[in-house]
Amino acid sequence: MTSAEIEAREAEDIRRATAARLATPNAKPGERAREHVHVTNCLRGGSISKYCTCYHCTLCVCSVCGAYEGGLTSECPGERVDVDTTLAVYKTDLDYTTERGWHLTGERTAYRPSLFAKAAEARG
Repeated sequence: MTSAEIEAREAEDIRRATAARLATPNAKPGERAREHVHVTNCLRGGSISKYCTCYHCTLCVCSVCGAYEGGLTSECPGERVDVDTTLAVYKTDLDYTTERGWHLTGERTAYRPSLFAKAAEARG
């Protein structure tokens, strides 16, 4: 398979995942916003360590939805998110908020500030 074919297949997977998520019903009115919850366990056992190189220790990973880094939405959807949707969030403007459900924002996720960084900033 050539790189152009791989890119075309990836683009089709992203388009399909985005369309599927946009067809998902929005959240119930009055539902509280859910923040992403950072994992606290290392994949090799124990707690997070700055000396470990596993994904849990080196990336910002949500323990609820499983999304990480640039694939994190504005609010946690409260359920596991598949890999294609995480990639669609990163590469397009697909987002999730409790108020609007899955929607297109017009702002690429890759350019949004880190959500865990914003939460740490708010805590002071």
